[in-house]
Amino acid sequence: MTIEAVCTSFSLHLRAPREDRSLLIAPDCPAEEFFQREDSLKATRNFECQGRSLKALAATARKQLVEKALAYTQAYREVNVSLDPEKILLSGHQAEIFHPGVWAKNFVLSCWGEKVEACPIHLIVDSDLPKDLVIRQPSGTPHHPSSKRLHLDQLQPLCPLEERTVQDQALFDSYGKRAGQYLSTLIPHSLLSRYWPRVTELAEQGIPLGRAFAQARHELEGEWSLNTLELPLSETFQIPAFHWFCAHLLAHLPRFSVIYNEAVEEYRQEHRIRSRNHPVPKLLNEGNLLEAPFWVWSKEDPRRRALFVEDIGSGLRITDRHQINENLPLDSERDASAAVEVLASLAERGIKIRTRALTSTMWMRLFLSDVFIHGIGGSKYDQLTDTIIRRFFEVIPPPFATVTATVRLPIERHRYQAEDLRKVERLLRDFKWNPERHLCSETISGDETLTALVNEKKELIAREPKPGEGKDRRQRLLQINKQLQTWVEDQRLTAQERISFLKEKLADEAILNSREYPFCFYPESSLRSFCDAIQDGTVKLS
Repeated sequence: MTIEAVCTSFSLHLRAPREDRSLLIAPDCPAEEFFQREDSLKATRNFECQGRSLKALAATARKQLVEKALAYTQAYREVNVSLDPEKILLSGHQAEIFHPGVWAKNFVLSCWGEKVEACPIHLIVDSDLPKDLVIRQPSGTPHHPSSKRLHLDQLQPLCPLEERTVQDQALFDSYGKRAGQYLSTLIPHSLLSRYWPRVTELAEQGIPLGRAFAQARHELEGEWSLNTLELPLSETFQIPAFHWFCAHLLAHLPRFSVIYNEAVEEYRQEHRIRSRNHPVPKLLNEGNLLEAPFWVWSKEDPRRRALFVEDIGSGLRITDRHQINENLPLDSERDASAAVEVLASLAERGIKIRTRALTSTMWMRLFLSDVFIHGIGGSKYDQLTDTIIRRFFEVIPPPFATVTATVRLPIERHRYQAEDLRKVERLLRDFKWNPERHLCSETISGDETLTALVNEKKELIAREPKPGEGKDRRQRLLQINKQLQTWVEDQRLTAQERISFLKEKLADEAILNSREYPFCFYPESSLRSFCDAIQDGTVKLS
């Protein structure tokens, strides 16, 4: 099966690796094959965006992306990567303190970039709302763990990470100490002690929260000899090609909206999803207003709202249905040059139009890169994105890889498994229905009553019941089992105690065994050795 087919057909069924310190890459093929696939498709992907070809827009956008990413990264660390704008490997993630399974994408990004001599860029998705201002973390001891939830900062104001700075500096600064105290009995020397002081230092300079998280992490990657560029996704929206992309979708919004909503509905039906919000909400049609696949806000009022569009005959009116109301000289047949100028001027005035989930990867994959590295969640989303790209743009989408890993906290302990509990539960059930199995032959033969009950049960089971006596037979078997249970009562009580113990230990194991704790909770040596294994090809593959 082709890479493109595997990407779209199998990604929903992918699961994170179960084995500790193992990596998943899907499809399982060399990096070179992804680029060969894209090279064979580029020439066929030459649609028009309101007077400009994708080829021309993408060529300019890629150069500007590389220039921006290089300037952004070199402001705080040195890099040594290919700067070829015609061969770009891209990844991206929300601007948060993610777990090692997500971080593995960056490790692979660096490795593949070097292998195929592509420009490796990680985009910091900062148009999302902050999700992790309260972080769950383990505490206690390996034998008696517990889980805590610690605040990083005040929860309000709720605005995109692009706009979000620290609101309570004292609370934010103290997080490292608070978290470290709880963590110290499990992980005495975590990366938190190095990472958090740098995050707070950057935050005190007024750097937006997401950028502070990302820069401190990326500086660590530099120390580990990883070579990638980084850039906030918001910076790419200053590239003129984005305004052409935006104008094209707005000009054809009636058609796009139908395709988008049909694809969402098909996805829900195929995967039996009932929620109106999953995988994404449908675009609304409210009389004269059509919802566009973009967010909008202003510097003065950074509350993120959906962008709506109204056809006013002479062009389009775009609005957040609150304070933002602007006209665009644009329709489906018109060259978008004038509209692009208006969109650029809006950005200069602090009015920000930003992509949503599906249009983010649509923008990144069609205009900015050859190959994109997703996590499992992103690859599921992009099955839907690929359907929309095929139907709206009428082209085959670029390929993407799915990368994730499982790395658990290195805490020495006896590990209990769910199967341990299932075994004892099966044993307890057998004490009820087959108690005689758990009595030795000496015990049975030494008691005449017990011997008679066991023999009677054997005879009832072996003999074919006569018509009409089935009910009596079942009743007698129940009576015999109840009598036999008295001989295994001590074993039954021991099993029940074992079940209670195992349930408690499995609850502890759920705390200690999670793969989703922030990377800074881990010892640096543990994560760096995993990173090195990816770079030298010795990592366990799932």
